[in-house]
Amino acid sequence: MATINGDGWRLSLPAGFPAKEHKAYGYDSGAIARGFVGDGPVTVIVQVKKLETGFNEWVRRVSAPWLEREPPRRVSVPGARDAVRVDGYIEFDGLGARDDRERCVALYAKSGTSVVSVTIRSRPEDALDRELEPILESLELLPTSGP
Repeated sequence: MATINGDGWRLSLPAGFPAKEHKAYGYDSGAIARGFVGDGPVTVIVQVKKLETGFNEWVRRVSAPWLEREPPRRVSVPGARDAVRVDGYIEFDGLGARDDRERCVALYAKSGTSVVSVTIRSRPEDALDRELEPILESLELLPTSGP
């Protein structure tokens, strides 16, 4: 595992997952990493956003367009004031999944007035849930030097 850091977060990725800075529309900062677990392609995205609504409302809004999802569940993330995990499926044509249905696991962690989100996308047919758990378990929120 290799450790990457960003604006108030730290995460471990499997060897062979090069990460680069990535700022998605509507987010303040982030990183993206792509690699393979066995023969299965995987994308890991970390994003940081200042919350403009309550945390629970933001989680509902960001997971609403998913094709299927399990009910969000509270989890513990070191350094977070609150954290929620959502598992399910999204429509996305990025990994070559059958019918463009990708397995998506998201971890949303609140830190002050911001949220750090980790999204892991994989092909359902690769059945990588167990192998991807160490990535999610490694998320840690860190103190920031901002105001």
